[in-house]
Amino acid sequence: MESVFPVAKFRPGGLNGKKRTSEEIKENYEKGDEFAGSNFCQIVGTERPGPLVKLSFGFYEPLDIEDAGISFNENVYGMPARSVAASDSAYLYFECASPRLDGSDEQAALIVGRLRYERKTAEGTLAQRDANMTILHAATLAVAKKLECENDGGLPAKADLRVLEASNSDKEQ
Repeated sequence: MESVFPVAKFRPGGLNGKKRTSEEIKENYEKGDEFAGSNFCQIVGTERPGPLVKLSFGFYEPLDIEDAGISFNENVYGMPARSVAASDSAYLYFECASPRLDGSDEQAALIVGRLRYERKTAEGTLAQRDANMTILHAATLAVAKKLECENDGGLPAKADLRVLEASNSDKEQ
């Protein structure tokens, strides 16, 4: 992780971030609380206290990805339903049908994983965007597996870093 950003420590969002996150998603899905989120973990920087990066999960609406364009310094990757990374954020959307989520066999849970930098630490390079997506993919796949999503929510075993659409920032290295 230190090759991506200066890290002092990794702090799970509770005693077991993956397990707690999957339980919160389950509870919020069953309550129909589409605005609820769950903090998966925080990465704390070496230079000053407080979170450097936060990983969290929540729900999305189909229009969230249908109307989404591509912003400056973003890449769209080849993972379902939509995966986008910039130098300071990444989003990975997937659908989860699971025996653990009552009713998801009829209406899959629409889940989004989010990685957000709380303060700027990186340049807008392709390597940084790929690193952000790789980290988010690993956390998202862990949550999909813990939720027992059918076919792991369509997520590949390894992050697919093929860029399907790139912004015009071109600070590539």
